[in-house]
Amino acid sequence: MTRAPVGARTRWCGHRRSAEAVPEASSPGAVRTARAGSTPRYRPFPTAPARTVEVARGRRDNTDIPGLVAALRERGVHRVESATVLGAGATAASALAALAELGSGPVTVCVRGPERAARMRAWGERLGVGVRTVAWERAGAALTAPLVLSTTPKGAADLLARAVPGRPGALFDVVYDPWPTPLAAAWSAAGGPVLSGLDLLVHQATRQVELMTGRGPAPLARMRAVGSAALATAAAMC
Repeated sequence: MTRAPVGARTRWCGHRRSAEAVPEASSPGAVRTARAGSTPRYRPFPTAPARTVEVARGRRDNTDIPGLVAALRERGVHRVESATVLGAGATAASALAALAELGSGPVTVCVRGPERAARMRAWGERLGVGVRTVAWERAGAALTAPLVLSTTPKGAADLLARAVPGRPGALFDVVYDPWPTPLAAAWSAAGGPVLSGLDLLVHQATRQVELMTGRGPAPLARMRAVGSAALATAAAMC
């Protein structure tokens, strides 16, 4: 697997379910493209890296979005009343697109800086998702949503462990090393279900294998076991 360079100017044309042409990408994240009756395809926008590049076919795919959707559905999350997204980078944009796929209600996005806030609101408008942005300093109050997706790098959300509500909803923390993060540990201690970055990673990996081989389904359980073992070995060496 080869990653496309971040910010690469990639021009993609595709089809929505109604077979309407998708214009050249100009917003963060990735857009779903599909023909009627086909499996949804996810293509990268220029400001977000493609996760899979099939050189022979000249095709790039963002597997963050289907990975997020598949991981949530595996845990029984098929529709989201409302959600909070922590962060405003490429993974946050993919998370917003995944929430659109799940038919999410309003989404609160906790960001640092007005430019990122404006970008996420614009992306939400394009996806048809109502987005309310709040300053990162107010993120603790937004943890009461039924679903919280933390898309920040390791360490960035650690202090929010102090703000975990008494009866939390579900948390999807995309970090997988180190694990658990302080936020995930506090969330579990309060009785809330937690998904980790490994859940995202294995669902991304299965999609990548299927894209590159043209075969499926990929062995999800086996891939998760191998990933868990690798992380345990890495942790033991630290």
